[in-house]
Amino acid sequence: MAVTLPDLMLVLDFWLLHRWIGDGKMDNKRVVIWQLVRKKLPFFVMSEVVSAATVIAQSSLGIVPTTDELSGVYRIAVCAHSAGGILSVFGRVFLLESVGG
Repeated sequence: MAVTLPDLMLVLDFWLLHRWIGDGKMDNKRVVIWQLVRKKLPFFVMSEVVSAATVIAQSSLGIVPTTDELSGVYRIAVCAHSAGGILSVFGRVFLLESVGG
């Protein structure tokens, strides 16, 4: 949860709260977007710290496999599977948005 919190906060700013709109001029939109991202930077840092601590703790226990233990084909298959899942979720979101509205 701590890892996805900053991303969720940005999605809420853009999608539900419409804080990125500004006054409609492109330069001002960039400033507003940068201000929104800058406000979330401490949460992104916290996310990285939590991720690093998790990897270090699990590596010290031998839970995380090394790159020697996993073949390249296996890693590519996992990436393809993950990308397919992400694309299907985005497809559903955009399809529902276009149908609903």
